[in-house]
Amino acid sequence: MCRDSPASGRCPLFTEDHEAFRKLAREFVEKEIGPHYADWEKAGHMPRETYEKLGALGMMGMAIPEEYGGQVKLFCTEMQGRVVDRCLQLFGGYGYMMEYPIARLYTDARVARIYAGTSEVMKVIIAKSLGL
Repeated sequence: MCRDSPASGRCPLFTEDHEAFRKLAREFVEKEIGPHYADWEKAGHMPRETYEKLGALGMMGMAIPEEYGGQVKLFCTEMQGRVVDRCLQLFGGYGYMMEYPIARLYTDARVARIYAGTSEVMKVIIAKSLGL
C-alpha cells in the first residue's frame, strides 16, 4: 500500500484493477454507445441488448458474494425505505397522490422490503449465518 499522497507523483491514484476497469468502460463507451448516442437520445432510451452487454462485462453493479446477499438486501431496502420516507415528509399530503413521483417511489420502496424475502426473513437468515 502506498503511503505517499497521489499528488506527490510517487503513488498512483488508481490501482491496476481500477485502471483496467476504466479502460474497459472507456472502450465500451467508444465502441457500443458513442456511435448510437444521438439516436438513443432522440428515442429516449437505450436498447436492452446494450444493458445485457454491460452486464456480461460485469459493469452493471458490484458482485456480492452469495453469503452476504441477505445482509446487503436487508441494508439496502431498509435504507431505501428510510430515505424515501423522509422525502415523503417534504411533500406532505401530496406524497400520497399517485400523480407525484414520490408516491410511486414510496410504493416501490415499501414493496422492496417484501420482494426476494421479507426483511424479517432476511434477519433470520443473517442470524443463522452468524451462528446465532
